[in-house]
Amino acid sequence: YCDDLQGRLLDYIVSWGNLTEEKVASYMLNVLQALHYLHNSRIAHLDVKPENLLVTHNASGQPVVKLADLGDAVQLNSAHYIHPLLGSPEFASPELVLGEPVSLTSDLWSLGVITYVLLSGASPFLDESAEETCLNICRLDFSFPREYFHGVSQAALDFVRLLLRTEPGRRPPVGLCLQEAWLQAGQRALFEATSLISSSLTVVSAELCFGTDSLLLASTPCRSYSLVIRRPTAHPFQFSF
Repeated sequence: YCDDLQGRLLDYIVSWGNLTEEKVASYMLNVLQALHYLHNSRIAHLDVKPENLLVTHNASGQPVVKLADLGDAVQLNSAHYIHPLLGSPEFASPELVLGEPVSLTSDLWSLGVITYVLLSGASPFLDESAEETCLNICRLDFSFPREYFHGVSQAALDFVRLLLRTEPGRRPPVGLCLQEAWLQAGQRALFEATSLISSSLTVVSAELCFGTDSLLLASTPCRSYSLVIRRPTAHPFQFSF
């Protein structure tokens, strides 16, 4: 149960806009922390997708992403557990698509797809049919088109590449992912920005008390984008915010 539930992550982003790379890094760090808790008990979630990411607010009013829906979760006591592919394969790992044994790092593949979506607004593998989507996943058929990733840092792209590896054993465990510099830098940047905003609000309150006539408020630049349904190479239906 989540106090102060704001809804699903993508709905929250569309409602509030102002999605920066630092926020994406912070949101993904939240999800990794949840996966770390599960993976420590050898529990694989196996359904990590935007619909299962919920947003709440912490004590300071900042958004925090929670991982929901453990309906497909399983404790991997055997190295040969095969999980059925249910629903859209868009965020499914190659081993799940192929009916091969899944692993804890199957969740990290899904997180890589979500990170790609949040950074670009495009889905890396989704195509006109489930069959074509599965082929794209198994062939590792994705790229970083400039028009979708303009302004995105190399560190962010490297993080996505780190997770989108066909062989489960070549993906890093969640503990190593948590140490990724891109995630830590994003978290620090958000913390510093929040501290700066809090300081500015304190100054504004003081100036209002003394009857200041004019106030100048500067906003942090952010990158706007459109959230799309298809791959960058297709002709996507999109909606803007």
